[in-house]
Amino acid sequence: MSVLQRPALAWGGVILWAGAIWFGSSLNIGSQSPLMKFGPDKLGHFVEFSILAMLAANALMTRPRLSATEAGRRNAWRLAVIITALWGVLDEIHQLWVPARTSDPFDAVADILGGMVGAWLLLYWIRPGDTISIEVDEEP
Repeated sequence: MSVLQRPALAWGGVILWAGAIWFGSSLNIGSQSPLMKFGPDKLGHFVEFSILAMLAANALMTRPRLSATEAGRRNAWRLAVIITALWGVLDEIHQLWVPARTSDPFDAVADILGGMVGAWLLLYWIRPGDTISIEVDEEP
């Protein structure tokens, strides 16, 4: 079994990345988060939330009920997008109270679009039935 197919570790990755996004948007540094040094603001949001959605979709796929069928895979996509969208909207609301930061509804749109693409990439670009895997040796 791979590391990211273990539910606790898969969800841990989601929580850690969501926390990194929250921490980055909590910094009083103006409109540029250190997590977004690789491009314009909206592209940064898109990529950050694509990664969050990929992690969420992978964590959801650790549930056999979701990973067993195409309908389950579609439900995993929907849930990953919902998780990502809610986190994006909460993050924008959070930025209303951070000095030198602004809340922009178009950032939330970029977050949601990134979530849609990220979840799709994980669930449909990778062969059906597969998840991101980092192999570890099993103890006998």
